[in-house]
Amino acid sequence: KAINEFGLKGNYDDLMTCFNHSLGEEAYVNENAVKVLNILKDKYTLAVATNGLTIIQPYKLTKLPKVFDKIFISEEMNCMKPYPEYFKYITAYFNCQPEECLMIGDSLVNDIGGAGNSGIDSCYYNPGYLEKKTEIQPVYEIHDFVELLDIV
Repeated sequence: KAINEFGLKGNYDDLMTCFNHSLGEEAYVNENAVKVLNILKDKYTLAVATNGLTIIQPYKLTKLPKVFDKIFISEEMNCMKPYPEYFKYITAYFNCQPEECLMIGDSLVNDIGGAGNSGIDSCYYNPGYLEKKTEIQPVYEIHDFVELLDIV
């Protein structure tokens, strides 16, 4: 019905597939992040932790280098960041302790707050030097991914 309301023609599933693929095409890849990931891949276990939708994330992730040991998508895990269950799932998967992990993220609430509440150190990626309007404080803050090499 909604397709007809907007004057769109076609099969709903085909249109949604096209839409979701288009969302993935809009993903921006930071060149310095790619360089840093390629340096870190041989030293550390790397994972993606996202609250994104299963149907959209694969399109976005194809733009990243193949360096990740695992991709954790909240929809598949039946829990999401910032809830501790999300982070416990990841540490259990890798059979590691929270203090052995570092969460790097751009969301103070979901990434940084969730990690902190789970005993995981965090690194806030803040390229725009945004003011923190919350009490949540990261252990580290970077403005360019190259700075991560000084932390790890």
